[in-house]
Amino acid sequence: MNKSQKGMWPFFALFAGVSVLLFFMVAPFVQVLALAVVLAVLLQKPYEKIVSMVHGGRSAVALCMVVLVLLFCVIPLFFLTTRVALEAQTIYLQVSSNTHYIQTVQNMLLQVVQRFSPTATLSLGSYVGTIVTFVYSNLAAVISGTLYVVFETFLVLTALFFFLRDGDSLTASFIAVSPFGKNETNEILKTTQQTIIAVMKGTFFVALVRWVLLGVAFYLFQIPNATFWGSVGGVVGAVPGLGTLLVVVPAVAYLYLQGHILSAAGFGLFGLQVAILIDNTLTSYFFSKGIAMPQIFILF
Repeated sequence: MNKSQKGMWPFFALFAGVSVLLFFMVAPFVQVLALAVVLAVLLQKPYEKIVSMVHGGRSAVALCMVVLVLLFCVIPLFFLTTRVALEAQTIYLQVSSNTHYIQTVQNMLLQVVQRFSPTATLSLGSYVGTIVTFVYSNLAAVISGTLYVVFETFLVLTALFFFLRDGDSLTASFIAVSPFGKNETNEILKTTQQTIIAVMKGTFFVALVRWVLLGVAFYLFQIPNATFWGSVGGVVGAVPGLGTLLVVVPAVAYLYLQGHILSAAGFGLFGLQVAILIDNTLTSYFFSKGIAMPQIFILF
């Protein structure tokens, strides 16, 4: 090994040390940066169209886009989360104080289960309590950590501004340092962009439609805490094939136990229609326009 090669070792050691320090500096903000990148990819086309219409002013247009995201996404989501957390707290208190209803449902389900397995047992109260406690504790943590949420939201919006305004230069810098060729890197970026747009648009739009339909149905059929259960249905419904039914079946059981047999049948038919519409029509439509991807990856 010659002297020039030996002299490179301190440089490599310094480079490795700086890289490790940089990793630990950036690691806490990976989720924030990833969310900002996803939003920037989704908003890139309308942003570029507006910039071409006004003939410049990239900073002003990027700032306007950030303000629109704040007004129409962040603030409504915050109030919705607050509403869901309050309803989850109400359900938690009801479950804790009213064991008679849980016992009635448990006995009804146990009769059905024991037809297939006579020795089976069921502790529905503990399951329901665990689920509601989990949902409530996580939502409450979001609300109680308001300052932290505001700080992360500020970082996301700030990063979104720079990703929109400087997206072209950042992409060019990435291509310049990429170990692949220019054409291969452009193809990778194009495929990644198509995947992000297809998955995010499909997932969020389908979840929004599912949430609205289930929320309205819960409200019309006078099921308590409609906002909470509609939100749960919007999220849990992402499980392919069974998600929507996981929320519809307990609602049908609730209406049946309350003596509203026709309402239970009507809500059950409505839930089946929502499941068929969402899983077999909307989901297939959105993801067929994007990029082919197994449902398990879409779920995660």
